Formats: sequence, structure tokens, C-alpha cells
Amino acid sequence: CLNRRMPPPPAAEPPLPAWPPSGGVVVVELPLDPPAEVVADLGRLLSADERDRAARLPPTVRRRCVVARGQLRRLLGRVIDVRPEAIAFTFGPRGKPALGGGYAGRCHFNVSHSRDRGLVAIAFGNSPAAIAPWGGSAPSWITSPSRKLASGGCTNF
Repeated sequence: CLNRRMPPPPAAEPPLPAWPPSGGVVVVELPLDPPAEVVADLGRLLSADERDRAARLPPTVRRRCVVARGQLRRLLGRVIDVRPEAIAFTFGPRGKPALGGGYAGRCHFNVSHSRDRGLVAIAFGNSPAAIAPWGGSAPSWITSPSRKLASGGCTNF
């Protein structure tokens, strides 16, 4: 499943590059201020708990939270071949989410955001994914809305 090419995503979904080999990582840049109809579509992918948490946030932060979590669900759904709204998360002692249920361990991910832009790192294999927040413009190694970064084992940036 990891070595196949995916069909082009619909316009509202961030593009994913070709799948990296086991031990590789994909980093996708997310715009967090899409049109209202996209935000509404992404909001329908969230769990009731995610929607409740987002509802308690100030409007701009809520919108970006909904977009980031909805896009994360879409990306993970494509990676593990499941409907985005069916994804279950578990949470570590410090609140870090991970795939739960029967999907645990299929891949690892991390999300970072700053203002109206976000990054999602999805690591394949047994390596965890980590990505640090940034300010201002995207890091120089991200040159397009999505970019594959294959690594031999180090997936921390």
C-alpha cells in the first residue's frame, strides 16, 4: 500500500507526494485559512470531542484548528486507506495524538502550525515523526505545497 501512487486529490485536499519507502517521511504544508465552505466540509470530518474542543476557542483559532485537524484526518485516511471521519486517536501522557484502534502503529505523525500555515509530517515505519513550529515564511526545504523528504531513519526536523 505504501509504494503505490495515489490519484490526484480533490481541490480541497492537500496534495501528497509519491509514497516514500519504509522509514521515510512526507511533509505537507497546509494553508489554514481556506474558504468557509472548505472549513465546513473539514468540520464534518471531526469527532464530536474535536468539535467540542474547537467550539471553545476564539473564532480565528477555532477555524485554523478545524482546518488543521480535518486536513490531518484526510491525509491519514489516505495513508491508512480509511474514511477520515472513522479515524480514532489515542493521546499520550502529554496530549500528543497517535492513531488508535486497529490503526495504531501504521504510521506516525505530527502537526505544527503558525498563524495561517501548518505542516504535517507523516513517518512510515517505526520512526516517530516530529516537526517544529516556525514563524514567518515556511522553511527553505519546503518549496511547494507538498514535498517528499525521504530519510534513512531520522525523521525529526
